[in-house]
Amino acid sequence: MSQGLKMILNRHGFDVKPEMVNCEIILVACLLLDCEYCNVKNCKPSHLAGEHIKDVSGIKSEGWDLMKLATAVTIICYPAEATITEKEIFTRDEVLKFEKDAHKYEDRFNKGLCLNVYDEMVEARAFTEPWSPCQVRESLRLSKNVYFPNGEAD
Repeated sequence: MSQGLKMILNRHGFDVKPEMVNCEIILVACLLLDCEYCNVKNCKPSHLAGEHIKDVSGIKSEGWDLMKLATAVTIICYPAEATITEKEIFTRDEVLKFEKDAHKYEDRFNKGLCLNVYDEMVEARAFTEPWSPCQVRESLRLSKNVYFPNGEAD
């Protein structure tokens, strides 16, 4: 088992021995790594977008996760297409401010690029969210190849 595979699995709470590795474990590790990479790759641009939101609209985004930042930018860039689910992430005042100030961001955000980042982050989560930790652990337990020190999956 490679050190990289071991690190990603350990980071997500899996205690996998080299002799236990199978296709399912490798696939889960790949999905987890893809989601992490998506966050790493989009971290700096997303936080920069948060600074623009603070400068233009006066809304502080400290403490927002990357998905919330990407959603805010998408609402700003495409206010008419924003869904109720996307808007529910924010307060009513924040959404109104995003929509009112949308024209002020035209020179700050590349709409196409922002939409690509948002879509990529949604897609990364779509691959991993159905695999909640309990589901992953149950799937791996059923393959009888993973040891859970606390008996979590038993």
